[in-house]
Amino acid sequence: MLRRLSANPEGLTLTEISSDLGIAQATCSSILTELVSARVVERSPDKRYSFGSAALSLLDAVADQATPVDVAARVLPSLSSRTNMPTVLTRVAPEGIELLEVWWPDGRSRSVGRIMLPFAAPYGLSAVAWMSRSRVASWLEAGQADDAATADLRRLLRTVRRDRVFGWTARDARLTGAFATPERLDDWLTVLARRSSELELPAALLRHARVAGIPGPDFKSSRRIDVEAIVAPVFGCRGVPHHQVELFCGMSDATRARRMHLADLVRDAAREVTLRSGGTPA
Repeated sequence: MLRRLSANPEGLTLTEISSDLGIAQATCSSILTELVSARVVERSPDKRYSFGSAALSLLDAVADQATPVDVAARVLPSLSSRTNMPTVLTRVAPEGIELLEVWWPDGRSRSVGRIMLPFAAPYGLSAVAWMSRSRVASWLEAGQADDAATADLRRLLRTVRRDRVFGWTARDARLTGAFATPERLDDWLTVLARRSSELELPAALLRHARVAGIPGPDFKSSRRIDVEAIVAPVFGCRGVPHHQVELFCGMSDATRARRMHLADLVRDAAREVTLRSGGTPA
């Protein structure tokens, strides 16, 4: 938060700050109230927040703290290299789930830009697991889940809170295949941009989102299963996830040993990004 304010001397509104950091406005307002009381942040008459008189002593500490994106750029290329699979960093924000960066096993990377997936089930599940009941309810409603699917998703949310990682499988592999190479990703992003401009993007993505999440007992079972992706949360300074590490596997008939090994790698990478960016694991 202080880093964002230091980069915007004209000040930021509560909405701008909460959206940028991917945290609820109520949480953001509570933090800002404490900072204003300590004179670290000032609130102007037009309700914009900026650095206060006590903030200068904190500038060095803020400058030294890396963001999750900075840390991911150092951590996730190794994950892609070790697994020979593409890795993605996403940000979970109030307005949706944003794809930020993709890393491939050959060392190439790509900043995706502001491609937003809807804040709707099942997108962002690993971060939603720590959100309030009202936010979870909104997420489920936006995903148009029926009673059976809602029950499955709630079981998945409990799985994520316990295991800090989860897997999912899709009925078609188009999404996973989109990340196979930078060229394939460019083609996919072109399609997304066109559908977005035609206001078809949320519906198209939600149709694709009819995926089967893999609860912990199934994921850890001895049988072979298909795994499209493995996802783990990256926590912020208040123990709430606002980013996700996603490994696009595209595995058919994956053994338990293979699944668990990859899950450990993804969870460890997400934890490293959390700790090195000043986050606090829940």
